[in-house]
Amino acid sequence: MNAGKALASLILILVISMTCILCVLCGMLAGGIAGLTAGRVAGFAGGWGRQLPDQRWLQGPNLPWQLPQILPPTPQIPRLQPATPTPAPRRTPQAPRSVLPAGQTGAMLQAVDPDSPAEKAGLRAGDLITAVDGASVDENHSLSDLIRAKKPGEKVTLSVLRGTRTLTLDATLGSRKLDTGQEVASLGVTYVSWPPVGPTD
Repeated sequence: MNAGKALASLILILVISMTCILCVLCGMLAGGIAGLTAGRVAGFAGGWGRQLPDQRWLQGPNLPWQLPQILPPTPQIPRLQPATPTPAPRRTPQAPRSVLPAGQTGAMLQAVDPDSPAEKAGLRAGDLITAVDGASVDENHSLSDLIRAKKPGEKVTLSVLRGTRTLTLDATLGSRKLDTGQEVASLGVTYVSWPPVGPTD
C-alpha cells in the first residue's frame, strides 16, 4: 500500500517536472520566434537592419552621373540699368565760308554757356562776333583780349554777323577766375578765330 502511494507520488512529480520543462521550452521557443519576427519587421522598415554605404561621393560636382536636383535652380535675371541720356552740347555748325564776305575776320561762336552774359544778350552758336565796342576782332585783337581789357560788370556793344544779317547786341560782362586766381571779365562763349586760329573766353 505504501509502495503504491510512493510510486504514484513519484509519477506525479515526474509529470509536474516534465510539464514545467515543456513550459520553459515553449516559452523560449515563443520568445525566439517573436524576436526573429520583430527583427525582420524592423529590418524591412529600416532596410533589413543593414546600413547602406555612404553614396555622397556619387554626387560630386564634376561627375557625369550626378543625381538630378529635385527643384530646378531659380534663374538669375540680370538687372538692366536705365540708360542715362547725355545732354548734347548746344552747338550750331559754323557758318559756310560762302556766306561770309571775303576777308571777313571775327570770332565764330561754337557754344554759348547757359545763363551767361552772351546768352542774355541773344548770342547763338554760329554767330560771328566782328567787333567789341567798335574794335575789330582780327588776328591782332582776339575776342579774348578785347573782353579781358574790360572789367566784370561793364557793358559792351557787340557787332555780330548772323548769316547775311548784321546785328548789334549789348551785353553786360560777367567774371571768371583764371588758374592764377585773377578775376577777369567774361562773355561766356566758346569760339574759334575766323579765319580759324584761336582760344576761348
